[in-house]
Amino acid sequence: MSRPGPITSLPVRVALLLSVAIVVLVGPAIFFIQDRLKASLVAISAAQMSSAHQAWINDMRLVVSDREASIARFARAISDLPDGPEPATVARFDALMAADAKGTWRNQRDRFDPSRDSGVWIPPSGRLDATMKTFYLDAAEVTRHFGAGARSSFFGNTWLLTSAQGEVEFDPNDPEFIYNAADDFPYADTPWMTATMPAQNPNGAVAWTPTTYDPLVGEWMLSVVAPFSRGGKWAGSVGQDVLLHDFLDHYRQALPSLDGDFLVYAADGTLIMSNRHQADIISGKGALTVKQLTDPLSCAAVATATVLLKKSSGAAATGDDAAGNLVLAARLPGPEWTMVTAVPKERIVGLVRRPFLMLFA
Repeated sequence: MSRPGPITSLPVRVALLLSVAIVVLVGPAIFFIQDRLKASLVAISAAQMSSAHQAWINDMRLVVSDREASIARFARAISDLPDGPEPATVARFDALMAADAKGTWRNQRDRFDPSRDSGVWIPPSGRLDATMKTFYLDAAEVTRHFGAGARSSFFGNTWLLTSAQGEVEFDPNDPEFIYNAADDFPYADTPWMTATMPAQNPNGAVAWTPTTYDPLVGEWMLSVVAPFSRGGKWAGSVGQDVLLHDFLDHYRQALPSLDGDFLVYAADGTLIMSNRHQADIISGKGALTVKQLTDPLSCAAVATATVLLKKSSGAAATGDDAAGNLVLAARLPGPEWTMVTAVPKERIVGLVRRPFLMLFA
C-alpha cells in the first residue's frame, strides 16, 4: 500500500494562503476597529451613566422637596392642637400610660400596639401636668395618622420632641423604642432640638440635621426637622429620620453600574455619607470633612466637582478629573448637599472591552 503524498493541489494551497492572509491582515484590522470604537463606546457609556445619575438626582430633589413640605405640614398640625387640659383626655392618658420606679412615663405594654399606635416617653425631668397630658395624647393621635401616611422607601420613623423634655414616636419597625429610651437621655442638647430653636433657627424654617448617631436604635441617621409652637412660642421639634444605610442602599439600587466613589457632603464640607468612607464617618462621629480625605479618587472627585458646579451654577454637571476618571456632580437644594460620584476610567473601559474580550478569547 502506497503512503499518501504531500498536499500539492492548487485549491488546497490557495485556501491555506487565504487563511494565513486573513490572520495576518484582517486580525489587526479587527483590533484596529476595536481601538477606534473604544473612544466612542466609552463616551456612550459615560453619557448613559451621566443620564442615570441625573435621573437619580432629580428623584432625590423630589424626595427632599416632598419631605420638607410634609414635615412642615406636620409641624402646623401639632401647632394647631388646642392648648389646655381636657379632663376626658387626661383620664385616658392615665389609663394608657404608667410611670416606672424612676418616674419615667411610658405606654403600658398591654395597652400599646406599636404597629398602630404612637408611643409616649416622658423622663422624670419632663414637665407633666393636665395640660401636657392632654397635649401628649392629642399629639400621639396626630403623629400616628401622619406617620402612617408619610413613610417612604427610606424615610422611617416620625417623632415629636417637646421643650418640656418628652417624646411622641411612631415607628412600627422598632416597637421597643419607647421602652429602651433612657430615663435621662438629654434630647434637648441634640441637633434634633437645637436645629429648630429660635436662637439657631429664627425664621422657623425646615432644617436638616448633620449626621447623627442615635444610641437608642444604634444607627447613624439624618433627620428633616421643623419647629412647632404652643401659645405662639417655640415648643419643640418634629421630624422624620433616614438611616444612612437605607440611603446608600437606595443609591446602589438606582445606579448599580456606578462602581465608584459616592460622596455626599454638607456646605461646610462635612461628609454625610459615602460608600467608601462610611466607616471613617462613623469612627469620626460625623465630624469627618472632605479636606481630611486622602485617597486620590475621592480627592480628585471633590476638586473636580467644585469646578464643575461653579461653572454650572450648582446644576448637575459631568466631567473628567485629571486622571480621566468620570465625575458626576450635583447640588441638592434644601439640605444644600453636594452629591458626587466618581467612576474610575478603567471601570468604564472594562465595561466597553468585555464583549470584545469574550469575542476574541
